[in-house]
Parts: sequence; C-alpha cells; structure tokens
Amino acid sequence: VVALTGDLLNSDRRLDELLNQATNRAKATFLGVDILQQAILDMNKDYNVTVASIVGNEGRANKEMGWSSIVATDNYDYTIFQCLRYLFKDSDIEFVHGDPSELVINVAGQNLLMLHGHGSIRGKLETSINQIVGRYSLKGVKIDYVIFGHVHSARVGDNFGRSSSLVGANDYAEKALNLNGRASQNCYVFYSNGNRDGIKVDLHCE
Repeated sequence: VVALTGDLLNSDRRLDELLNQATNRAKATFLGVDILQQAILDMNKDYNVTVASIVGNEGRANKEMGWSSIVATDNYDYTIFQCLRYLFKDSDIEFVHGDPSELVINVAGQNLLMLHGHGSIRGKLETSINQIVGRYSLKGVKIDYVIFGHVHSARVGDNFGRSSSLVGANDYAEKALNLNGRASQNCYVFYSNGNRDGIKVDLHCE
C-alpha cells in the first residue's frame, strides 16, 4: 500500500514559502505526479500495489480550511491522486476512494486509519489518538493502527506512526513553531497475526 497522508505540495501563503518555491504549485502538481508515477511503476514490478490518499492542509487551494468533501477536495493533494488514478486506469494497480480527510483501509486483516494530523490531533499525542480511535469505535469500526504526518517529524509507535516529509523542516517550522525534522518516510509491515513492524527511512542530505 502506498499511503499518501497529505502535504504533497507546500503552501504558498507565506512569504517564506514563496521565496523557497522551485516553481509554482500548478507546475509542481505535474512534477509530483511524474515522480510518484515512476515510484509506483517500480514497486509494481515486485508487489501488488494499492494507492490510498488523503489531503493535507498545505496543499489546499484556498485559504479557508475545511473537512467536508467539497471543501477538502479543493486541494492539490487530491488533484495529484486523481491524475495518478487516471494514468493507471487500465493497469492492475488499485486506487482506494473514500473520505478525503480520513480513510480506513484493511491491510493483512488490520484496519489502518489514514489522516493528515491537522484538526483532530491536539495536545498529548497518545490521548488524541485514543480519542480518534474511540470516535470510530462508537460507529462500530475497530481501528488497529493510525498513520499521519503534518508536523514533518517522524515517530513510530505501537498504535500509531507519524511520518516526516520528503523535504524535512523549513524556516517557518523551525523558527516560528520550534519544530525540527529530517527528510524521511516511514515503512510498515503488517502481519496477519496482528503484529506490526515500523521503521523510519532517512532520506536527509546535508
């Protein structure tokens, strides 16, 4: 499963972000599609690939942020996912559709909840995760593991995993929010007996 948990593109609402852009976000969308297409094709040589995606806050097209489907999908993350789905429409690669903000998929018999991490995760991380799992439990859905991102700093735990980003931290995150991170991504192995292994793969270059 290639799980895209949002922020595929950076925001351009702040001057710091505009000054660090390599190109505009419309062009970056198709660069992102091309890079992800190559990665998916490579993985599909050895595995049966499924692609699942939710949207992040950085990729939203408008300043207003929302969670309803019509608002959440006005997002470059959603555009990239739909472009990939169209490119692979005649292939054996599966694309999972659902709520653009929170998505539950089954991996090796375990329910994996994908979300971005803005909004419902506040304060103590473990407490927020337990509250989210409890919200799904009230609807009769058992969540075994939660993955998310948002703050661009990796953490792998027993019941959840937070991925960093492909670019690491930036000046706004470090100096305004006191958040530091490295370029990395997470990889998980789910077993049919209910066990899970997780690892952070470091991609940082000085």
